[in-house]
Order: sequence, then structure tokens, then C-alpha cells
Amino acid sequence: MGGAPDTAASYSPTPISNRGVDLWLRKFGNSGAGKILQLLVEHPGRKFTRQQIALAVGYSVNAGHFRNCLSQLRTARVMVEQGNEIMVNPDL
Repeated sequence: MGGAPDTAASYSPTPISNRGVDLWLRKFGNSGAGKILQLLVEHPGRKFTRQQIALAVGYSVNAGHFRNCLSQLRTARVMVEQGNEIMVNPDL
């Protein structure tokens, strides 16, 4: 009664929201890179495959445009790749 909630059992990550992320979201806007970044920001700490991201944003994983979008995010250092997995940069 009245105690602190069991944080281990009730933990669920919340989307990242800070000035740095907001700046990048505004910069990329509704572009392909922006859609990918929005997906990653909404799921902090979650790792996605290229196939999962492409499906979520409606691109073909083999399309040049999709690869360019990932390249833009990598260059801006807002996403990181670990092996075959992609996630939002935890340092944002």
C-alpha cells in the first residue's frame, strides 16, 4: 500500500525525447530517413534488422533509396549498426 511500484515488473521503455533527437527529427522530416529515425526513436534499445525496418516504413530492403536513408542516419550518427542489427544511437 502506497509503496513504490515494482519497477522491474512494470518497466517499459518510453520513446526518447530530448532536444538532440527533436533536432534530427525536424531535420529529416517526413523523408525516408525521418521515417526510419522515428521508428527507432519510438523503440529505444530495440534492435531491428534491415528487413524489419524496410517493412515498417514501406520500402524494399534492396532499394537504393532505402540504403541511402540508412547511410544518412549513419553519417549523422543517430543510428548504430551492430552486426546485422540497427538501433537508435543510445548516446543521443
